[in-house]
Amino acid sequence: MKQASKFSYRYIVTVLLCAMVMLGGSGCIKNPSALAVKYMENKYGEKFESIRSTGSHLTPANQRRELVSCESLPGKNILVVITSEGGVDTYADNYMEYYFESQTADYLDQIACVYFDDATIRVQLSGIPKPDNVTLSTTFNDYITSSDHVLWAHLTVVSCDESDVRAFANALRLEGIHFWIRIKSLSETEGYLITYLNGDDDINIERYYTG
Repeated sequence: MKQASKFSYRYIVTVLLCAMVMLGGSGCIKNPSALAVKYMENKYGEKFESIRSTGSHLTPANQRRELVSCESLPGKNILVVITSEGGVDTYADNYMEYYFESQTADYLDQIACVYFDDATIRVQLSGIPKPDNVTLSTTFNDYITSSDHVLWAHLTVVSCDESDVRAFANALRLEGIHFWIRIKSLSETEGYLITYLNGDDDINIERYYTG
């Protein structure tokens, strides 16, 4: 009986170890908070502080997600994602989304004012970390037109029709921008969702009820 129990224990341990290896060796990332801070300080040349670990049951087992902060972006919880694959850690972060946040809103406003009156713009951060090669040396144009970047935003306008919406969306597409934008009209009970994502052949326009 004892022999059988010992065999069962060894079997369970072996299965668990195999599962960890198959899932990417999640235990290989030691002290991810310190690693995230060190990575950000080396990349952006300023002091960062750890806020907390984040993630959910959907986070891959070989990945750690850390929130950090810095003085240059006060009040912002910057996400750092560390992925361990084959004993090698790779990093991604969304610092540049915050860095270009106001410039993105101004840029979008310049285009929107051509097609809409009194547009109010709220840029919505995607929260999707950018690759390690997106740094402070990246220009705004390279950032906003990058194939892996999607401009998320909400526009509130006094009035609009579908021809205005389509012309606005086409102008963004011609600029080389991928986007997901909701447009709400104050004079109507319907709004528009316009999208042009990486891989799309054309602009998508959908109406939705705003109440």
